[in-house]
Amino acid sequence: MRILIITLFAFLTTSCFSISSAEDYTAEPTVNSDESVCGSFLEPFMFLLFRSEAGAAKDANEFIDETKKQTSLNIEKAKIEISDGYLRGYKLSGNSKNNGYLLVVQGNAMLADHILMDFKNYAMAGYDVYIYDFRDYGLSDGDSRLKSIVADYEKMITDLNQQYKNKKHLLYGMSFGGIVLLKALRDMDFSNKKMRVVLDSVPSEIPFDCEKAYNPIENLPPSDSGNFMFFVGEKDSITPPEKEFIEKIKGLNIKVQEIDECGHPYEIEGCNRFEIIKKHFIRE
Repeated sequence: MRILIITLFAFLTTSCFSISSAEDYTAEPTVNSDESVCGSFLEPFMFLLFRSEAGAAKDANEFIDETKKQTSLNIEKAKIEISDGYLRGYKLSGNSKNNGYLLVVQGNAMLADHILMDFKNYAMAGYDVYIYDFRDYGLSDGDSRLKSIVADYEKMITDLNQQYKNKKHLLYGMSFGGIVLLKALRDMDFSNKKMRVVLDSVPSEIPFDCEKAYNPIENLPPSDSGNFMFFVGEKDSITPPEKEFIEKIKGLNIKVQEIDECGHPYEIEGCNRFEIIKKHFIRE
């Protein structure tokens, strides 16, 4: 029980921060499942807590109007059809030649409107930025289940890769989003030279009694996957660095960026994580 309480506190503190193209986009519905892979009681209960911590989303129209006053970038609603409704979020884009897309898979107590503008530099560099609220979070419909969330992102990535077929595919998963992203990519083509992936503050295992197949350590990319990078904040108090996990990743000849002055995403001000991550994503 003590371990569970500590874990609950750690994950809830991730709220310490202050598809497709447009709203009418629809895709083939993703497979919905109410099946829990982390316990039939614990999993829905934990998602209930996470959704509560994330809070309510801003009115989409008001958020867009407010954001347009602060930037010349294009911002619009985005949604993707799932079997029990829609995932909703935003697309942020610039006015320059399009180079591809960036899909952000956020942490468990975050909403799209919390962090969208943190990625404005990508839109300015010619990338379409997509962030969606998870199932039953914020503006999105559906039931929150890890298996279903992973299936949503598998379908989303497949569709976006097809839509941006001859352009760059940038995928960023932070904390819980990294767990989702690794599992979603598990059976995809890692030799895709257009794809670049950053996993930020990802634990080796999900800190609950979940099916092992969903643990990040079970879903690492193949050796010599130069398009992947793991970001580790040495002062991360939410998912503290795990030496054995880090060494295993390095043993696969995959880049690990360990930064002394950084913690968990949004935990420590002054950390230059987003600059470091951008250099990995946007390079020749």
